[in-house]
Amino acid sequence: MSNKVKVTVYGTEYNITSDADPEHILRIAKYVDQQMKRTSGLVSFTSTTKIAILTALNIADELYREKLQNRHTANDLNERIGMMVKSLDDILEKSSTKEPIKKKK
Repeated sequence: MSNKVKVTVYGTEYNITSDADPEHILRIAKYVDQQMKRTSGLVSFTSTTKIAILTALNIADELYREKLQNRHTANDLNERIGMMVKSLDDILEKSSTKEPIKKKK
């Protein structure tokens, strides 16, 4: 089901149609608006297009860095899991070669 949401980004209203939750769309629009205002405060030019492009590049950089960090984290976790599985396999192998403990009656 498509949702229609009116958002304002950097002083311009946009009508967004999306399957995403309206609250999510509003949060994303607010984030982009904040980033554009932040960018405009750091540069000397006033072109909305240039500010939007620079903001898009900054957001893309954030996303790229997050993905890279997540990839490193996933690799580290997979390595740790592999070491744990090997340790468990070693323990199970050692315990299977010992004589079973007999229960006292």
